[in-house]
Amino acid sequence: MKPLNLIALLLFLGGAVWALTRSEKTVREVQNLYFTAMSPFLKSGSKLETTAREFLKETHHSRELETELNAIQGEIGRLRIIESRYRDLESENNRLRSALDYKTATNFNVIAAQVIRRNPTTWWQTVDINAGQERGIGAQLAVLTNEGLVGKTDAFTPDKIAPLCFF
Repeated sequence: MKPLNLIALLLFLGGAVWALTRSEKTVREVQNLYFTAMSPFLKSGSKLETTAREFLKETHHSRELETELNAIQGEIGRLRIIESRYRDLESENNRLRSALDYKTATNFNVIAAQVIRRNPTTWWQTVDINAGQERGIGAQLAVLTNEGLVGKTDAFTPDKIAPLCFF
């Protein structure tokens, strides 16, 4: 379409609208005709807008659920760590109960001690315990566990440490 023809068409339409809108009745008829023609488009547009809003609402709800899921997964991880610690404490408790039962069941004068350090060069042969001469530990004393004899004290110190040798 040539630009001159387009300008002529627009002038014609503008003049027609001006001629038709001179009376109020004509204006109302033109408006009625316009809204009747546009009604299906408006209805489908409204329906499309409603669908889009519902989709956005569902997307927002999905984000909230994802955030909640991440929080719950974090909580599950934390609870697994707590359960693991609980199992470790339960195992230690059973081990300590067994050691107490051993101490009461034996006829020997038993002194409880813990391993506090190992020598890096002879870690498989010697350890240091947290008991020394002040608790009655001396040289060449037997070292027992609830499984049986494991070694002997090698030497003793005046402080709270005694080295042990394993058999």
